[in-house]
Amino acid sequence: MPRGGALGRPAFLALTTFLFVAAAAHAQRIVRARAADSNLAADSVRSRDAARRAQRDFERARLANLPRPPDDDLPADCDARIGRFCYWYLPPFGDPPPEPAAIHAARARLLDALGAAAAKLPGDGWIAGQRVRYLVEQGEYGRAESAAQGCAASRWWCGLLAGYAFHAAGNDAAADSVDDVALAAMPEDERCRWTDLSVLLDEGAGRYRRLSCAERGAANARLWWLSRPLLTLPGNDLRAEHFARLTVSRALEHADTPHDLGWGPDMRELIVRYGWPTSWTRAFPAPGHTDDPPVSGQEPSPSFWFFAAPVLAPERGGAAEPVHWELERERPRARYAPPYARAFGEIRRAQIARFRRADGALTVAGYDLTGDTTVGAGPVRVALAVARDAGTPAAVGAPSEASAGAVAVRSPWVPVLVSLEARDTGDRRAARARALASEGDLDTAAGESPGTAAASASRAGARSAFALSDLLLFRPDSAGASRNGAAVLPAPLASASVPEGGLVGVYWEVYGAASTDSLAIEVRARRAKSHGDVPAALGTHGCAGEGASSMRIRWMAEAPPDARTPGRSVVLDLKSLPARWYTLTVAVSVPGWAPVCTARELEITGR
Repeated sequence: MPRGGALGRPAFLALTTFLFVAAAAHAQRIVRARAADSNLAADSVRSRDAARRAQRDFERARLANLPRPPDDDLPADCDARIGRFCYWYLPPFGDPPPEPAAIHAARARLLDALGAAAAKLPGDGWIAGQRVRYLVEQGEYGRAESAAQGCAASRWWCGLLAGYAFHAAGNDAAADSVDDVALAAMPEDERCRWTDLSVLLDEGAGRYRRLSCAERGAANARLWWLSRPLLTLPGNDLRAEHFARLTVSRALEHADTPHDLGWGPDMRELIVRYGWPTSWTRAFPAPGHTDDPPVSGQEPSPSFWFFAAPVLAPERGGAAEPVHWELERERPRARYAPPYARAFGEIRRAQIARFRRADGALTVAGYDLTGDTTVGAGPVRVALAVARDAGTPAAVGAPSEASAGAVAVRSPWVPVLVSLEARDTGDRRAARARALASEGDLDTAAGESPGTAAASASRAGARSAFALSDLLLFRPDSAGASRNGAAVLPAPLASASVPEGGLVGVYWEVYGAASTDSLAIEVRARRAKSHGDVPAALGTHGCAGEGASSMRIRWMAEAPPDARTPGRSVVLDLKSLPARWYTLTVAVSVPGWAPVCTARELEITGR
């Protein structure tokens, strides 16, 4: 033991010395690491502060160089008062004053500073947001997309910046995709705030606010589906615009703005409802006044109200109110100016009809754009688009470049939303005729395909599969007829307006009748009050109560021998009907069963 103890002491001293030296070295490394971290943190703070100073300096330079508005004489009263802001629904006054070169150059210098800061701090969400926002403002959309893709902040924030950049560049299909990914990556409470659309709504806003965050999902999907400006274009540009506005709003929360005002919820509401201005002006100081003159922002113009009414689907058991759109509503709750349309209107002369087929449905439309004040002056591209529901992509038919004629589209399901759309791409003009039908109009079960519905009826041993198509009006002397599948359809009239005293052909199809059935057919025209200035493009289904009819004819006919020849038609002589609005109804019944009916508005015009 003594020997061992003697040997053990030097070993203990050596170990102690080694541990002391090692600890000292480790402490030095810790000190160096902390110093490096401190330097890095200090450098990060300096970079962030430099970026914030550059942003503030640019907005001061912008404010000092803003052009004068074309018209300083604004109305005394606001059309809408939002917190500190006054908003006017002014008519378009032409192109805004060009941005001064000094502002463009100052923004370029800011972008250089933001680029340098982003290289050092790619994970800084504020720097990323300002960089993408100002690149879009500078018109450098490709660089904005690259900046968003190089963002290393939270996944959802970088995704929304990418969606904003894609939308600014006109790639709304990509914007839709990345917005969806970003929303899915959000924390639940944040996503709930971003998907709350109550600030955009007036009608139905109270009921919408009572929905839980989870319940709003279906309501939002329906709202964006019905409010999409054009189904024939890829992506929903209105939805992409909404998330772009929210993205700009968040980027501005800790940034200087051209308004020279601090951030607040009123500014957020202003942006979400009307958009972030694309140009700015500042009036000259009024004589004798020391207050700074106000700064005005101008959004793109003209802008439109695309939301359908009613906003929400009827509650269970409630009566369904016809869905309609008011593109040019006076003083709407929110507005949007599509970059592809400096004019956007309704196609006034059109009729649309849907027909079941073994592989789904055929939808046809007749139209006439000659004399149309929105898109009738130049070369046009016309197409028919149909959709089943908010979760199913729309089907788009082959386009036509004729100013009058017919277009068609096939779909694997009976469509509920139909939209005839025309664009004059050279002059940036667009128009549409849109309608929402009842879900089960041509099917026995809402949402089922025709084949599934017929099979369900067969299994039930019922005649519930008995149904009629929409009505299609045609010219009796029309030489043209279009063959679609196995059935031949007459060439459709351009609209449901026909001249007084003439003849009109009415075509429809019967589905589900047995070949041995005898069909009782009745066609009647009943006076109706017009609900607009043109007949609705799409008809309706359902038998109205008995009442006085201006015209009524009845006859018996054999059921179609097979499903490949379901068509029936009649030619009506209108000489006994004075010029006014009518509801034209075809009712078909099988002995022992209640009739089924299909109807459409008919306007008889003066000669």
